[in-house]
Amino acid sequence: MDSKSLSPQESLDLISKVITDARNSFKDNGIIYIMWGILITLAGAGQFLLLHFEQHSISYFPYFVMPVGGIISIVYYTKKKRRGSNIISTLVGRIWTAVLINILILGFVFATQLGNSLTPIILLLIGIGTLASGTALKENMLLLSGLSINVMGLLCFFIDYAYHSLIIAAAGFFFTLIPGIILNKKK
Repeated sequence: MDSKSLSPQESLDLISKVITDARNSFKDNGIIYIMWGILITLAGAGQFLLLHFEQHSISYFPYFVMPVGGIISIVYYTKKKRRGSNIISTLVGRIWTAVLINILILGFVFATQLGNSLTPIILLLIGIGTLASGTALKENMLLLSGLSINVMGLLCFFIDYAYHSLIIAAAGFFFTLIPGIILNKKK
């Protein structure tokens, strides 16, 4: 990059181009939101059913698909990065990497210590990641989804644990899967 000074208009044009490129890149990634929406919905619904049928000792098994989703996401974004990225796409990718790592550690290492607080904390992390993505990409649907997931996470602190997995399934379906489908159709 050369060090020539940009006029205010050139600076705004450059910023707009970076955001537009990131939004276009993200629209290609609607498929990742669809994948995560399906995984979150199925895992939450699966756990709810296992708990409903009093299979408490294996009720966490449906969440073993999450690391697989993480691996698929990493491979997908690594291949996509080779084709080029910008600061906004890199930022969004790093936010989601941090969210994913924290969720996996909390879910598989600290679940016993967190007890009934695990679900709200996970939903808050997903909500923050979605909100940050929506902000960086100027995508109002993701902003609304992130805020909604955060509200669901906060409400979980007041809702019986027996329904937490159903709330996760609803968050996955309404605020990850459906936005992913809509964004994928926009491209």
